[in-house]
Amino acid sequence: MNSDAVNAIRTLRDRGEQLHIILQNLIEFWNLYTRPTKRNGLGRSVTEHRQKLTV
Repeated sequence: MNSDAVNAIRTLRDRGEQLHIILQNLIEFWNLYTRPTKRNGLGRSVTEHRQKLTV
């Protein structure tokens, strides 16, 4: 994960903010993660995507 995103999440948690993952977050992650690198994605497989979501 991007270090800026990790730091932002850590800061919010440290402040006691309640964080939520909603369906739109999962859809956007799916689109980016499985989109080919030639089209500005990460080019990962559906199997890899599922593993990331279950961790």
